[in-house]
Amino acid sequence: MHFDPQRSLAACRSLAACCLLSLLAFPKAGFYLGDTPVTLGYLILAIVAAAQVAYLATQSNMRVPAMFALIGIGLTGLAVVEAAAFKVYGFQSIGSLVSILVSTLVMPILGLLAGFAVLRWLTLEGFAKWCGVCLAIVFGFGMVSFFVYNIFGVVWGIPFLTTTGNDIHLVADRHNLRGSVIKMFSTYNNGNILGVNLLLWGPLAIAAANHTRTSRWATPGRLNWMFRITCLLTLSRTAWIGLAVLEMTTSILRRDMARISRSLIFIGLLTCGALAAIVWMGRDPLQFILDASLGGRVASLEDTMQGFSNRKIGWCNESLYASSFLAFGGIGTLMIAAIWAVPVAAGRPDSMAVTARIALGTYLLIASVEAAFNLVPTQAIYWFVAGIALGAASPQANLACRPIPHCDHLVPHRGRLGSTGQSMFGTAAT
Repeated sequence: MHFDPQRSLAACRSLAACCLLSLLAFPKAGFYLGDTPVTLGYLILAIVAAAQVAYLATQSNMRVPAMFALIGIGLTGLAVVEAAAFKVYGFQSIGSLVSILVSTLVMPILGLLAGFAVLRWLTLEGFAKWCGVCLAIVFGFGMVSFFVYNIFGVVWGIPFLTTTGNDIHLVADRHNLRGSVIKMFSTYNNGNILGVNLLLWGPLAIAAANHTRTSRWATPGRLNWMFRITCLLTLSRTAWIGLAVLEMTTSILRRDMARISRSLIFIGLLTCGALAAIVWMGRDPLQFILDASLGGRVASLEDTMQGFSNRKIGWCNESLYASSFLAFGGIGTLMIAAIWAVPVAAGRPDSMAVTARIALGTYLLIASVEAAFNLVPTQAIYWFVAGIALGAASPQANLACRPIPHCDHLVPHRGRLGSTGQSMFGTAAT
């Protein structure tokens, strides 16, 4: 059978585009197998990761970089700790067991592999194009569903595409209501999950558009405002804080005084917008922002702690660090924190990687309150972005991030991502 490199590359690019669409734009698309959700995004992610493994197996001179070896060793140690904990204490249900194992052990591997494969197939230009499409879908569907419910009181969605199975009727019950007002939940089915995940990949969509500038409609400015408006309308304090941290951290690390001034102005506007949203929800702004119970999370943690000694293992709290402590104790918590921090601390210095590292660091900060850790698609997106932080979008990628063999002449060269690039929201990087 004759090998056609052009068709092979086209097929790989189509698979990469489907991976981005299902993971970022339609993360809840799928069905239930018993009580366990099976999502299209995770299935395609596994296929892409398997293809990357097959590719790596053909590279005779491929070596595993130190950071990937460190992550692998850490995950192996974490697997031992989890196995011992489950053996001693048991688990609450098969669903909780699968959810924890997939989030803590499987997704780090699949997400990293898929991140390198997607960037190798699409190049940065294709990645920018499809991320722009994903952000437009999330924003467009989110705006329509947001106003349809808040005007007509009807939850709008597409079974098996914007919800897992036929879960449309459950969307309003998934902690989305602020009084009579619903959060923007878009295709993520929950405002907090949408906000947390968009803070991870939204900045990369904008940064990629800044570097390539190949799309007439998905300009950095338009994507920027889609990103910001969506985060604001999630009506999530966590998303608001994360957006402010992301904005300020980016400005400080770019060492751009004009950019810092603009960031301060934006944070002021964000505060005004948040206050207006709180008043619209019929809540007292001061009590809402300074809520000592963190939306009931503190009481939930206290209730869980009371039965801590004899409770079977499950992911019982929205805080990453509280949940990991309740599940695996101090050792497990330190291991998870250390492994998840590797891409932030040891990522590459080029502009795209720095944007990814800032996004990951912001997540680890807000995860102390709201992590959506074991909820689809958070960990898949986290480790996909971690792949970019570790070099998937870099001209000299560490994990065999090269064009498909025999297809070099078909793949356009990536642009330079160093000091002449631009920062997340459109100002020149220094």
